[in-house]
Amino acid sequence: MHILIAEDDERMIESYETLLGEHDLIIVSDGEDALGQLEQKKFDLVIMDIVMPNMNGLEALALMSARGLDTPTIVATSTAYTNPQEHYDISYEFIKAFLQKPFTTDDLRNAIQKAVDQPEE
Repeated sequence: MHILIAEDDERMIESYETLLGEHDLIIVSDGEDALGQLEQKKFDLVIMDIVMPNMNGLEALALMSARGLDTPTIVATSTAYTNPQEHYDISYEFIKAFLQKPFTTDDLRNAIQKAVDQPEE
């Protein structure tokens, strides 16, 4: 699977590399770079952090929607909100799962399965 990860925390990047090492990973550190990658390449999945420098995940998600970039996306957040979707007021069709940091291997696998197993509408 070809996965784009937008994450600026080195420990999280190491976790993704360890847990998803069998996949083809492209890792960027902000939303602007994520958008650039999405406009150049086809990905099976995006994992998008919310808090990043330059362009945060919320801005990137809004621009993904505006530009018709509808790759299935997992939103990863370290906030303590029980429902980050309501807190951040994001409800784009391409967002398939939310991942609360820190997460377990099973949490990540379940989010990926949920994201890639949903039928296209």
